Amino acid sequence: MYAVLTFWVAEAETADLPVPVRTAVASHRAAREAIETCSCHVEFDLKITEPKREASQPCSCDYWFTPQATRAKMRDSGEATDAVWRDSVRDSVTHRSPTNQSSIGASKDKRPSRYIGRCDAWVRGLLVLNVPGTIQNVPLEQLVELAAKVTGGQSVKAGGRQLTLLTLSFPAKPPDATAWEIDVFLDPAVNYLVRQINYRARDVPNFDRVEQVTSFKECSPGVYFPERVEGSSGPIDTPGTVSTTVISNIAVNKPIPAGVMTFRFPEGIILSDGIRGTSYRITSDGRAIGPEIPLGKAPPPVREGASTTQPVSTSETTEEPKSATRWIAPAGVGLVLIGLLISVVRRRRRGRSGE
Repeated sequence: MYAVLTFWVAEAETADLPVPVRTAVASHRAAREAIETCSCHVEFDLKITEPKREASQPCSCDYWFTPQATRAKMRDSGEATDAVWRDSVRDSVTHRSPTNQSSIGASKDKRPSRYIGRCDAWVRGLLVLNVPGTIQNVPLEQLVELAAKVTGGQSVKAGGRQLTLLTLSFPAKPPDATAWEIDVFLDPAVNYLVRQINYRARDVPNFDRVEQVTSFKECSPGVYFPERVEGSSGPIDTPGTVSTTVISNIAVNKPIPAGVMTFRFPEGIILSDGIRGTSYRITSDGRAIGPEIPLGKAPPPVREGASTTQPVSTSETTEEPKSATRWIAPAGVGLVLIGLLISVVRRRRRGRSGE
């Protein structure tokens, strides 16, 4: 099961934006689209620092990107997931190792978004940006279209740099009941890629979520890619989470090795097909070799003597593989963010009741 996200219709059309805003957004888009292919390794660590909830939730990813497809091999919370996105369809295989037992699951699902998981290089490097109140990430120009109001485009001094500031306003609308303002800082020194982004919950004045790219790599003249990102989320004086992203082995606009985007399933595995709403056994190239049954029912037994290149666990899932932490986006998006907001609101209410 997936969370279904519904976006409100943008009240601000791009054509109606001030010229400095349109110019900055267009420059940013050109810099991002100059990255036509990419391969890299991503290390992301989210630390929950709130008292009595301290924890570290690291994940890592080997990542390949082309205009047509994305592949990610991720390791997160005892799971190893290999996934390919192409033509709005994502195929994935996940190996789990909970409590010294291993299992394997395979899935096929319709996914309009090409960004795969919380360790996706585009997500981690702020090449796409989180829509407030959701787990969705979109390019800057789409975030601008979703905003009710966009102002700025002026040059400001921040962190010792001259940056271009855009401020985006989002009213409180379902499913998130919080009104948001976002400050996006674009850096002309790296062709207007995002240097920093601040999320402010208007109903919770002491709450702030910040992500900042502290290092870019110039992969070729005028083509940049983020190398290190730091973030925090929660009360301004005592953040509830801090995060660090390190992107290494970056190769931009270089040929992607042959076969990288060719996805193979374990031979004979049961595929959970969210598009057709059924599960069935498949060959390594995804062809059905068994009867289809509705999702949620027991899979057909393996025929005696059936040949497989890899053992198929009896604990295979008929649902898409899920990580216990995969929905926790950087610096508190999702459950962590909601928990921090609730905590801040409760503190304010207790303070008022004591006045």
